[in-house]
Amino acid sequence: MNSETADVLPIAAARCRRGCPFRGATREHHDRLLQVDWDHTRLMELMELAVTWGELEYGEHAVIPPERWMDFGAAHRWRDSDQAERILLMASDVALRVPRSAAWQRLSVAR
Repeated sequence: MNSETADVLPIAAARCRRGCPFRGATREHHDRLLQVDWDHTRLMELMELAVTWGELEYGEHAVIPPERWMDFGAAHRWRDSDQAERILLMASDVALRVPRSAAWQRLSVAR
């Protein structure tokens, strides 16, 4: 399966639990994260986001920040909940261990 076929398949593997707080402005990122436990392209996108989180400015993009990825996981029913939890835990751990760039730190203080 690749990203072209993943886009046309229904999101049946993972579903939102009642009252999912992540569907609003971050809907596109939300829907992509729902696919990380079965689509390798989405998994790689998540890991690329995690690795570059401290270096790039994602504030202008509607993404769910890494400190909320485990909450995101808990708010959904997964095809393989153990695998989804491991993926989200590993990605958030990577993202939160990467030191923030000096520019990112200045920007965060200004907010």
